[in-house]
Amino acid sequence: MFNSSKFGSSRLLVLSSLFENDQMHGSKVRNISTRSALEAMNYDFDCKYISSKPWAEPLKTLGLALWLRRNYASYGAIICQTPFIVLLLKLSTSKIPLIIELGECQTLHLSRLPRTLQNRIRYAIWYLIEATAASCASFFVAISDQEAREWVRLFPRLNKKVRVVNHSIAWTAKPPASTKEEVLAKTNSPIDDKIVCFVGAISGKQNLAAVKWIVENLAPNLPESVSILLCGEGSEQFQREGGAGAKVKGLGFVADVDSVIGASDLCIAPLASGAGVKTKVLHYFAHGKQVVGTKLAFEGLTLTSGMIECDLNNFAHKVQEVLETVEDPACTQDRLAKQSEWLDQFYGKEQVARQWNAVIVDALSVVP
Repeated sequence: MFNSSKFGSSRLLVLSSLFENDQMHGSKVRNISTRSALEAMNYDFDCKYISSKPWAEPLKTLGLALWLRRNYASYGAIICQTPFIVLLLKLSTSKIPLIIELGECQTLHLSRLPRTLQNRIRYAIWYLIEATAASCASFFVAISDQEAREWVRLFPRLNKKVRVVNHSIAWTAKPPASTKEEVLAKTNSPIDDKIVCFVGAISGKQNLAAVKWIVENLAPNLPESVSILLCGEGSEQFQREGGAGAKVKGLGFVADVDSVIGASDLCIAPLASGAGVKTKVLHYFAHGKQVVGTKLAFEGLTLTSGMIECDLNNFAHKVQEVLETVEDPACTQDRLAKQSEWLDQFYGKEQVARQWNAVIVDALSVVP
């Protein structure tokens, strides 16, 4: 797949954020996928981890800048996955092709939130950060074709720099370790309940809004025989027991989230904001689930079987309809086969590796 003989140094340096917990989220999944793809292609690379808040550790950040200044010449290209040191990186390694991969476009995300003073300030900060990244990048990696168009719309200088490497859950989704009965027992849910699953840490504003909407609007309009399981750090504060409607159980951080997804009768993504390809949605499909989500939840994805788009006004009706419909076994097998083929074709390991290889070959071909 890759022949380094025609290049000078084909060794790569990957700079990734260091995350403080085991919670899987888009950025962490993206970082793991990138490193795994490089390993699969037998690239020679070093990886350095940087605090997700480098300003809180100025001495370590300065030490990294000095290290880069001394050692950058031994690398053919640098892949930067953290936005906060882009300018420092460019100043330290101005002769080395710089591939920037930031995942979700925060400027786009913040533009979709209510225009409060706090959100306006955050928008201005992120616009400056991402505009700097766009200026410094030799190549800029987007997570979907649609996201690539948004990056170029917001930062026109990226027009000839942007490349697409699809988001992927292929290296991080795991087989379920527990059965549905075990999941129901662990969550103190009735053994015959239908399980509806939502995954997302509450630190994400789009997830917080979605969880509040689930508790206040979705659950009261579903049968009592439904248990909605919320998986994600911070979700433990959201509970709904008793009264008419579905039960809501916030489980907080779940180490074995694959078992909860695998046990679910339906997965949901009632997102009213956000940007980019949603990790949770790929995770749901990796377990062969039907997914009811908003148009925004499926942003950047090609269509596949089991993808059920619905606006929030009709969401509860659609969820209940799917739960009450008994899927013919032959239809289930056909859907699972189509979903598996879809994941492999667009978001599988080989596809992501091919896309990364194309980016890196272009970068290593740049004449200093």
